[in-house]
Amino acid sequence: MSRVFLLAAACFLLLVSGSCDTSFNPTAAFQPRMVVYSILTTESDTQYVRVYSTYLPPNNDPTKNPDEASVTDAVVKITGTNPLYDARTYTFQSFDVKRADQERYKDSIQAYYSFPFRPIRGASYRLSVVSPTYGTATADLTLPTRGTIEFVDPLMLENPWTYPHDLQLSIKLSNLVDAFLVGLYVEYNVHNPQTDLWKPYRTEVPFKSVEISKALAVYDYTFPELTVRRTAKNSGPNSATTDGFSFQLEAYQTVIYRIVSQVDRSDFKRVVCYLIQVDEPLYRYYEEANLFDDKNSIRLDQPTYTNIQGGIGLFASMGVDSVVYPLPGGP
Repeated sequence: MSRVFLLAAACFLLLVSGSCDTSFNPTAAFQPRMVVYSILTTESDTQYVRVYSTYLPPNNDPTKNPDEASVTDAVVKITGTNPLYDARTYTFQSFDVKRADQERYKDSIQAYYSFPFRPIRGASYRLSVVSPTYGTATADLTLPTRGTIEFVDPLMLENPWTYPHDLQLSIKLSNLVDAFLVGLYVEYNVHNPQTDLWKPYRTEVPFKSVEISKALAVYDYTFPELTVRRTAKNSGPNSATTDGFSFQLEAYQTVIYRIVSQVDRSDFKRVVCYLIQVDEPLYRYYEEANLFDDKNSIRLDQPTYTNIQGGIGLFASMGVDSVVYPLPGGP
C-alpha cells in the first residue's frame, strides 16, 4: 500500500508542477465580427443603421479604446420581401454625427441612413450589410400591423374632477408584438404678458403620482414603461387582441392643476395618446438588458440576444399609433 501511495503522490506532484508552467488566460481567441443595429419605426420617414465591429481593447479594458471601430466600407440595403406590402430595395448612405458627449469617444458617430423610407405595417423586410473587410450580415423581420388605442370615457379629459375612477384606455394589439408602451401628453399654449404672445407647450402625464409634501407641492411621478402584453396572441399575423391600460386620476389632475397655477394664462388644445408596439426581437433585447432577476449580478444564463446572421446586434421594429382628443380650452 505504501508503494501505491508514494506512486500516487508522485503523479500528483508531477501534475501540479506541470500545470504551473502554463498561466491561466480567461480570454478566448479574438475573432472580429460585424455589429449591426437598426430599429425600423413607422413614426419616421428616415431609417438608420449603425455598423461597427468588435474590438480587443488593451489589457481587456474597454475604457482604453479611444475610438469606436466603425465599419465604413459596408454596402447597406433593406429590401421588402412581401410583394403584397413592399417589394422595394432601400439603399443606405453613410453620414457622420458629432457626439454630444465626447468624454470617452472623440470621433464622430458614423451611421447609414435611407430617405425617404417609412416602413409599411405588416410588411416583411430583410437587412443586408456587405463589407469587404468583415463579410456579410443579414436579418429579417415583420413590422407590427396597426394597433388602436381609445379612451374608455374621453369626457374625463375635459373635467377630471367630476369622476371617481382612473383614466382608462382600451388597446388593440397586433398579433406580431410582445410588448407595448403608452404615452399620454397634454398640449397647451401659454401666454407671455410681457410680449403678449402665446407659446405652445407639451407635458407628459405620469400614470401614477405620489404626494411627498403637500406644503411644498412636491410629487413623485412614475411614467409608463414597456409593458408585456397580458392577452394571448391569436393565430395569423393580421389578427389582434384587446388589452388595457390606466392612468391614475390624481396624476392627470395634478398635471392640469400645475399648468393652470404656474402660468399667467393657459389655453388647453388637446390630449394626445400614443401606442408604441414593440416586436419580438426588440422586446427580447430589452428584456435581456433590463429585466434580469438579480440586478447586482453579472451572470448571463443565456447567450447575448442577437438576430443578426453573420454578425451580432439587433434588427427590430416598432409601430406607433395615436389618438387625439381636443380640449375646449383652459381658463
